[in-house]
Amino acid sequence: MTRHEQEMYRNIERIAVALETIVVQGKDQKLAQFKKATNLIYGNEPTGQSERTSMGSFQPDIQSQLDERIYQESQAITGGEFQTWYHALTPDERESYGRVYSH
Repeated sequence: MTRHEQEMYRNIERIAVALETIVVQGKDQKLAQFKKATNLIYGNEPTGQSERTSMGSFQPDIQSQLDERIYQESQAITGGEFQTWYHALTPDERESYGRVYSH
């Protein structure tokens, strides 16, 4: 068995132990916490209102209809989709994005 294979089996064992621990410690509650954390990491779930207010009172700088559209679109995009969306913007749209978010 190669060193790579040994490491892979150790990792599989660690995952199995972690999954068993989740099952033993109230699987529904732990699974919900795990899903929520995973969704936040991958941008699949919007953050809560309390988190938004703790970050400060951000006010977008909207000066045109384009700014408004870019702001609305950017708010509807999840973290995993953002990069693709941003790279598809035209130069004018990117300038608008920078203005809206003061970048």
